[in-house]
Amino acid sequence: MKVIMTLKSPSSYFSFDLFKFLKDVSKNNNRPWFAKNRERYEKVLLQPCLRFVREASPRLKLVGPEPGC
Repeated sequence: MKVIMTLKSPSSYFSFDLFKFLKDVSKNNNRPWFAKNRERYEKVLLQPCLRFVREASPRLKLVGPEPGC
């Protein structure tokens, strides 16, 4: 059985701002910096990643075994 997985373009999930954030956090990996940038984290990293997982999950179940199998 051939399964075709079509998701949106990666750029519809992950923006250049996400990679800029990751670069910035790698240079400023400390609690005060992160606290000041929490809203940015949620907007450019957390929400897009959660949306990707939510939208990809049903398709991944079609091509792989259930967890624990």
